[in-house]
Amino acid sequence: MTRLGDLEIFQEYDCPFCGVDFDLFGPSIVTGGEKFHCVGCGATLQGGVDGPRQTILPTGADEEPFFEFRKLPASLAEKQAWLTEASSRANSRATDVRNERQ
Repeated sequence: MTRLGDLEIFQEYDCPFCGVDFDLFGPSIVTGGEKFHCVGCGATLQGGVDGPRQTILPTGADEEPFFEFRKLPASLAEKQAWLTEASSRANSRATDVRNERQ
């Protein structure tokens, strides 16, 4: 069973063209001002404008808060740092779960 704290870093957006809620996960997250295509209709959207406005990073905790809410990464370097941080949290959580089972 996947718990909230085990999910990867993600962003949510409501496409203004097709009216559907979508998520971007892991390396697909966007920086502020970055243009990307809606996964539903293909329209060109922009992070912070008509695309995602925040980034959601799981804490890996067993208790609340399960998520840390951040602004959009300001640069590709910040995005990479957050992806590395999220991966580290996930790996740490996976190690904790394996140790609990032993």
